Amino acid sequence: MKLAYLKLGESVPECGEAPGHSVACFPDIDTFLQSAVTPEGVIIGGGEPDIVEHAIRQIRSAPLMAILPVVLLNDPGSRLALLSDGVAADIPAAVARMVPVRERLQELPKDVLDYGQDFRLLAYLYCRPDTLLRPDRQWNSARVYTYPAAEALADPTTDVDRWLSNLAERDYLERADLIDRLRLCPKCGGPHQNYVDACPHSRSIDIVQKPFLHCFTCGNVGPEETFLAGGALVCPKCATRLRHIGADYDRPLENYLCNECGQSFIEPLVIARCLTCGAENPTETLVPRQVYALRLAERGRLAARTGSIEDIFALFDNLNYTRPQFFEALVDWLLAVCRRHTEERFSLLGIRLRNILDLTDRIGRFRTAEVVDEFAARLRETIRITDLSTRTDQRTLWILLPKTECPACTILLRRLEDIRKNSRQPEGIELEFDVVTFSAPADMLLDETSAVLLARLISGLE
Repeated sequence: MKLAYLKLGESVPECGEAPGHSVACFPDIDTFLQSAVTPEGVIIGGGEPDIVEHAIRQIRSAPLMAILPVVLLNDPGSRLALLSDGVAADIPAAVARMVPVRERLQELPKDVLDYGQDFRLLAYLYCRPDTLLRPDRQWNSARVYTYPAAEALADPTTDVDRWLSNLAERDYLERADLIDRLRLCPKCGGPHQNYVDACPHSRSIDIVQKPFLHCFTCGNVGPEETFLAGGALVCPKCATRLRHIGADYDRPLENYLCNECGQSFIEPLVIARCLTCGAENPTETLVPRQVYALRLAERGRLAARTGSIEDIFALFDNLNYTRPQFFEALVDWLLAVCRRHTEERFSLLGIRLRNILDLTDRIGRFRTAEVVDEFAARLRETIRITDLSTRTDQRTLWILLPKTECPACTILLRRLEDIRKNSRQPEGIELEFDVVTFSAPADMLLDETSAVLLARLISGLE
């Protein structure tokens, strides 16, 4: 393995030994980037945290080195840990940490880094399957939480939060751990709020908390200090001498007094003052924002492997496609109909594609897309206009066949086998898939819902 060793702060760095590996040493990041060295991994030792972070960000922004393993020889703190691949005691230990990343990197298309920031991030996470894209809390950040690794891989003008949200909405990323929950200003979206207590009558913040008394004789309620007269408690309104608590007076719930309007109250009004734009908002109008760690979703893994952000499996979405929620609701309805009317029947056919990634590796993503498109076209010719389909995950297609029992499914199964044979490529490989069938009412279980039914059938496809 060819390594670059950045010994930051040393004018003439000396390289350590790494048996079986070539190590080139550099005193700073600029010297390294100006050199013609194209390493397979980078080791960083020494330097202040700010200098180390700058070096890592420069590496992550370099087109050919964005997803290379970067291992540190000094404990950098939590923020730099989110940008690097960990800390090692020496060069051999650093190399050991790089090996898994390098092995996964070999599985990706060679030009994947040329496809843009989406692929840089997906490839980065693909090479680190156990790594979560974790946010880092920065009090002086406009968003409070930032994603250092994503920032380093993004284009300079990218709104990283919006970018990550977009990838999550398109199912390339998925939520993992909930890190925090923020409240944002509804006017400017700022997360920095100052919560102040105010008078609910005048909204003045000039309020004080005092002990209050309640005179049973006249009902007067006021601060305790107004009842003090000559060392005794005397109601200032009716002049009754208050001797016994519970008999002559008690302490009411009111314990706040507004110095501006003179009103007393039990609980103050809480106002959220935005420190960004100055807007004053009731707390119930603040916009909640949940902050999650993110991980690579199945669709993201497929995109990284194939080098295609377009979903190959979406080619099946023209097969009388319905959303999974509607499909499951319809199956629930049909199950109920079959339980009530035993003469009714329907069937389900589940298809799990098995070797899309293998096809992509061997014949390329464009030819793979052509094979899948041909399969979808042939299947479209086979199913009836009354049949419906859906996908519950990237590789699993369901076909609902109303008014059909599984003996009739045999015809469709034979056609699927013909389609499989016709998908054979000159290289000797073909599209591989598993099929599972269900027929109601023959295969129905007592009180089984569509969600449980599909889960049971999926287990037969594993």
